[in-house]
Amino acid sequence: MERAHVLIRLRGDPQSALLPAADGVTRTSATAVRLEHSAMSPGVASISFERVFDAQHTPLAHMFDQSLAPAVARCAQGFSASLVLAGAPGAGKSFACHGDRQQRTTGLVTLALRHVFRELDALRDADAALESQVLLGCFHVGESGQLVDLMRSPAAAVVASPLVGSEHMLLQRSVRVATSAEAFHWYSQALAASVRATDGRSDFAVAVFIETKRAGEQRVRRGRLICIDVHGSSIVDPSRWQDATKKSPSAMDARAAERPVFSDAHFPVATGLSNWFGGWVGNDAATYVLVVIQKQAQFQQQAIQSLLYACKAKDIKSTCSVAYVPAFTSKPITAPPAELPRADTDQQGNNQRESQDDNDNHSTTSSNSLGDFATESNETEYERLGSRSPRQPAKHSVLSQRLRQAYQSVKSASGAVDPLNSILTPTKRRPGAEIAGSDDTPARCDGLFATKANLLHAKADAMLKPRANELEALSLLDKLELIRVQYREVERALAHETSVKDKCVDRISKLSQTMSFQVVEHEQQLQRALAEKDRVQAQLSAMALKFEGMSKEVELLQQQVRLVKAARSDAPAPPVAGDTNPAGSSGSTAGSERAQLQQFSSRLETAMHEAKAVVGLKDGVIRDLERRLSESTQANARLIDDLARQRQQHDREAAARLAQLSDLRVQLRGSAEAAAREATRSENERAAFRTRLSQLVLEIETLRASPAGRTSEHRAHAATQTDVVDAAASTGADVDELARQQQRELVERLETKTRECVASHAASVASRRRAEALEQRVEEVARKARKMEKKLRAKRSAAEKRVLALAARLEESERQAPRAARELAELRDAVQQHESARAERTAETAQLQDAIRALETRCAARDQRLHAAETRYQQQVGDLEQSLARRMLAREAQLAAEHDRKLRQVMDRHAAELLAREVDDSERAAPHSPSSRSTLGSSASDSESGSPQRSLEQLDALIGYKEKQFARARDATQRKKAAPSSARSEPSLVAELERKLRELTQALAVANEQETLAKQHAQRSADAQHASAVQREQLLEEMNRLKQENWSLSLALQVTERQRL
Repeated sequence: MERAHVLIRLRGDPQSALLPAADGVTRTSATAVRLEHSAMSPGVASISFERVFDAQHTPLAHMFDQSLAPAVARCAQGFSASLVLAGAPGAGKSFACHGDRQQRTTGLVTLALRHVFRELDALRDADAALESQVLLGCFHVGESGQLVDLMRSPAAAVVASPLVGSEHMLLQRSVRVATSAEAFHWYSQALAASVRATDGRSDFAVAVFIETKRAGEQRVRRGRLICIDVHGSSIVDPSRWQDATKKSPSAMDARAAERPVFSDAHFPVATGLSNWFGGWVGNDAATYVLVVIQKQAQFQQQAIQSLLYACKAKDIKSTCSVAYVPAFTSKPITAPPAELPRADTDQQGNNQRESQDDNDNHSTTSSNSLGDFATESNETEYERLGSRSPRQPAKHSVLSQRLRQAYQSVKSASGAVDPLNSILTPTKRRPGAEIAGSDDTPARCDGLFATKANLLHAKADAMLKPRANELEALSLLDKLELIRVQYREVERALAHETSVKDKCVDRISKLSQTMSFQVVEHEQQLQRALAEKDRVQAQLSAMALKFEGMSKEVELLQQQVRLVKAARSDAPAPPVAGDTNPAGSSGSTAGSERAQLQQFSSRLETAMHEAKAVVGLKDGVIRDLERRLSESTQANARLIDDLARQRQQHDREAAARLAQLSDLRVQLRGSAEAAAREATRSENERAAFRTRLSQLVLEIETLRASPAGRTSEHRAHAATQTDVVDAAASTGADVDELARQQQRELVERLETKTRECVASHAASVASRRRAEALEQRVEEVARKARKMEKKLRAKRSAAEKRVLALAARLEESERQAPRAARELAELRDAVQQHESARAERTAETAQLQDAIRALETRCAARDQRLHAAETRYQQQVGDLEQSLARRMLAREAQLAAEHDRKLRQVMDRHAAELLAREVDDSERAAPHSPSSRSTLGSSASDSESGSPQRSLEQLDALIGYKEKQFARARDATQRKKAAPSSARSEPSLVAELERKLRELTQALAVANEQETLAKQHAQRSADAQHASAVQREQLLEEMNRLKQENWSLSLALQVTERQRL
């Protein structure tokens, strides 16, 4: 769907530009108007439209080229377009639509007709097999609201109500036109008839149908252009139109009431135009609404209503597509009017148009219309018409009359052909003109003028070589007029090229401004990404510090385990009572403990390696993220550099084009000034030549008049002598004296006359010498004229070369335009890719942030768990040490008691053995003799004296051995008692540590995954938040603008209603 293109044209007095405070509506930019503060509008409101033009700075032709020309060109390709001119009464709608003949201003309808045929010519140049025809219809609404066909006679022109198939009816009531001049002729006749009938107070509509058929196509394309000039402050309501085949006319008002587009009562609806042409405002036609507003402060109320209508016209929507028909329209009109030519066939239409143009050159209306068209349009229509401007015969006659009066004496004296008439005669009358060979001054002047005429004709023929077959029937003034027309065509082409280049410069400046804004935005985004990267790196460094602390704690635990292991390996194993191999049992126990400790240490090392692997994996992920971030930063930097390079290249190209344009303007201005100086100098030389020629003519007349006087005096003298002779014969001798006296008087008179003749002869000689000098001066002037012609020829050739160079440059710019468009598309794609990549990076950053936060949470929980586990471990170790100490004390006490008991038992046994031995010894010594008894007594005494010493040594040895055995037994007992608890505690501690390490590994893996997901989620959320913020800002700006516009318009409407009440 495409919305209507609303254009604003502001009109005002020429003095309003000097007094801007006197304007109620001003143009602030190319797309905005401002409603100034006044009693009608208490606030200042700024309203935006597609284009805003000021009539004082932008002519209608430029406005048409900038806004409506593309739509008209699309009509020639089969699309449809509608132009509606609206505004307050007297605002200038009809002036913009139809122009003004007195001010030599061309209206939009005329410009559209010319552009249609120009576009068809371009299509024919591109496709020689193109078939086309243009149908034109003009209508206006009568006093009774009926639609009147201005192409028919009044009896058959009134159409009471819409017929079935409005487009078919318009086609049947249209006329075929072959050229833009013919179309302008029909249009001007219809406009004149409408003005005569309604005094210019009716709605006027122009319908143009362009049918084309290209080579290889089976169907015909039909484009439609509708131009509607609404009278007064009425509008065209699209909702009032309907197809008569589906609904009856009575249901039209019901449909308009059900779905009105302009339901405001402030807008009166033009019923006739809405019924007939409302369906082509929107729907399938590209709609252009031109609202004409008077910007003076006294017309501000009308301006407010027009602006309100323009704001509502933005809601008109359309869908454009190419329209196809089976074949060309065969009979465009059925009953031609008597005052207009009919275009049934091409040959008859051409003949009738030529005769009609010849007849219309003598009428005021046709002459004015065609004169305006030939003066302001592209002069190819002037050549096709074969007529001249109505001012040319008047110029021709006045100039011929003056020249004939100036040189009448020369023509009568010489009897030669009028040289100035030869200048104004066609080319076919010039071959007989030759230069006279006598020394007579008039003849030589005639020859000089004939030579000058021949030179001018030859120069004009050389400049009009492409039209050599048309030059024989044209005079010099006609040729000069054609040359002037060609020069104006070149000027128009240059002006068009200048406007195109200005548009290119504007577009390049807008593109560079947009690119600069995008670069600034990208730099801001890059700075935000770098700040986010720094924050993530800080978080990662904090996490690395935490991991290092954890690794240090694990190393401390490992050192403590190693210390415990070393202490256990250094402690000796005590012997156990009843143990036959205490060394073997202690070695097996130590080996089992050593194996358990080695297994524990290997498991702990494995867990540490796994933790280090997890940390390395995390570091690898972080390095990968940093690498990707650096790559994205580099890509962004490269993109910014590419954008800067392309912007510099565009700036250089724009500067080069501007420099070329300025050089061309300077060259054209210099050539125009030089041509003007040459023309002024030639005019001055021509005026001086005419003055000298008139003096020469007067002198020649004086010279010719003096011999005639002498002849008359001689005749009078002869008559006097005859009279004297007669008198002497009659009077005789009395009269002799008188005769002699008269003879003396006559002799004196003759002498006086002779002196006078001599003086006159001397004067004639001097005048002849002056004439010769004048001839020399004339020859010098002719040489200067030839030099001037050579200079003009050189300048003209230089101008032609410049025109060719300009055309080549224009072609080059047109060839470069697609490349610039492609580069712009590539830039847009690159910007979109960068934005998508930036969005992905933002999402990844967000996910990383979420993962980092989750990892921090898990790390904190893990730290808490580790701290609790360490506390529990320390508490368990303390409890174990205390229990071991208590058990060791109890065992030592038990062992001490048992040792004492065993010692007492050993001592008792020893005492018993000693007593038994003594008893045995005494019993064995009783039966012997006294000597033997003495010997026995001495031995007994010796034994009694030495046995206590040996028994003490044996007792000490036994006690030492028993102590050692008891110590070994105590150590073995302690190991046996402590072995089950330590065996039970160490495997549980190892299992718990392994479980904790597995949990730590899993937690690290989950933390890494969650960190990645968190960064991605954070990036996505940041992108979404940024996009939502931008969209919210845009919506807020749009809402504020709409609120401001609604407030201003509602306030203006309230003030208007209050004033009405």
